[in-house]
Amino acid sequence: MMARKVDEDATVIDAYPQAFFELDDGFLHAGDSRTETEIKGFVRGWVFGAYTWTPLDVEDRLKAALRLVESKAQPVVKAGLGLAQRKALVERGISGRVHDERESGKEAQVVITRTQPLEVMVGFDRYQVDRSGVASELGHVFLRAHLKEVPRSPGNPAGLMIVDTAISERL
Repeated sequence: MMARKVDEDATVIDAYPQAFFELDDGFLHAGDSRTETEIKGFVRGWVFGAYTWTPLDVEDRLKAALRLVESKAQPVVKAGLGLAQRKALVERGISGRVHDERESGKEAQVVITRTQPLEVMVGFDRYQVDRSGVASELGHVFLRAHLKEVPRSPGNPAGLMIVDTAISERL
């Protein structure tokens, strides 16, 4: 579905909705700086995408998460994702999830720790769900990610890329 926007000169601008963010004063352009909300939202979204899976979509989710990671950082990210453990869980029909319950205090906590270079720290709790729907805890994870700005695109509207990371179950 196309989105329509009319500028102050009554010129109609057509764009796919994923290609822009609507702001009070117009469009967010490729060269605009990233806001704190965008940065935190990007990392939070990446965590949920990378650590949430079902046996049916595990490969697609992993590929999507790795598209937002520079190739030189992918080995560290893959190790941090625990792919061998994930494979064993998937073979048993187990899905992985990230807690997102504000009321209980179990939601991903994101903080920008440095702006030059851009560094973000995330702490989150994971759990698994077996075939019968029984949930059990997988533990807490800390992720430190260094980010860089890249051109915005429909696949990466925040225009951010993970260039280095450390992932651990201990702080």
